[in-house]
Amino acid sequence: MKNIKLFIPILSIFAVSAFAQEETVFDEIWEFDSENEAANTIDGNYTAPYDINTLIDVSNGSLTVTGHFENKGITTIKGANTINAEGATTKSEYSFNATGTNQHNRNQLILENVNINMGNFYNERGGGLNTVSPLLTVKGYVTFSNNLTTKQYGTILISEGAKLEILNGKTFVIENSVGTLKFENATKSQFIAPWEFKNQSESVYDFTITNDSLECVDASTAVIQARFVKSLNGKILLDFTNLMLNDDFVAGETYKIALINSYSGEVGSGKFDDSWQILAENVLEGEFAKFAGFTKDNNVLYVNIQAVPEPATYAAIFGAIALLIAAYRRKK
Repeated sequence: MKNIKLFIPILSIFAVSAFAQEETVFDEIWEFDSENEAANTIDGNYTAPYDINTLIDVSNGSLTVTGHFENKGITTIKGANTINAEGATTKSEYSFNATGTNQHNRNQLILENVNINMGNFYNERGGGLNTVSPLLTVKGYVTFSNNLTTKQYGTILISEGAKLEILNGKTFVIENSVGTLKFENATKSQFIAPWEFKNQSESVYDFTITNDSLECVDASTAVIQARFVKSLNGKILLDFTNLMLNDDFVAGETYKIALINSYSGEVGSGKFDDSWQILAENVLEGEFAKFAGFTKDNNVLYVNIQAVPEPATYAAIFGAIALLIAAYRRKK
């Protein structure tokens, strides 16, 4: 394929094994070439091959496909965006560009700290990939300058600590056939959509709630920040299995975790109104699942959780109280 570099590592068997544990070995690499401007553009369509690892690297400059982009292989597109320790983002000037109208992802695509600038992007299963593996995985800080749609068992995984931002007033849609938006560790402002954010029947929002999720306390820190949310006919799944009692999550207290903020305040027909039902059967088992409930406060959807001590904790408390009473009686 034009402008693609074949990467053949010349290492000992031991060295290859050690390297593979730390970093993916790529069979094909297309990276920005400052000394050869023509190598930074592919005239026509680009299709990532099946069954190999491909890297498209725009860390040092933009790359462009003048036609249609289709991912049928296992592809990583990597850029130079950053997220600092406090969660602040910095957007690089470089991007991966495709000028065709409709772009497709049909296999495993990993986006890492990159700006994506292309036509409407459809994340839909193809090529026989199973329905469990995420089609699109977001790592670091990723921006899209296009409409983004996931459908046909297409899962978008927002990995731990990652942030996805849709730019320029574009629309995000989770369509029918169980399209899923999954947060590996739901934390504040992980998904930003400054225009329409909507889902359809059978589509899913899947939140793994952890102690980090306790930072999502109000509208400004909700996991999903959208100008307005509409057509909410899908499901919310909550997984509490990684939520632990400790200094952050204290027994006996009730906590509100902000999941979605529809910040425009539009609550007309089909918008973010009280008709959206979150069903109890969609809450996965966990120590606190049975204590979870939902409230909508102004433009924010919250999950409320009460941290109730286990029976053994109650026994220890009552035992301590009994000892204090006995000691008091002895003094008298």
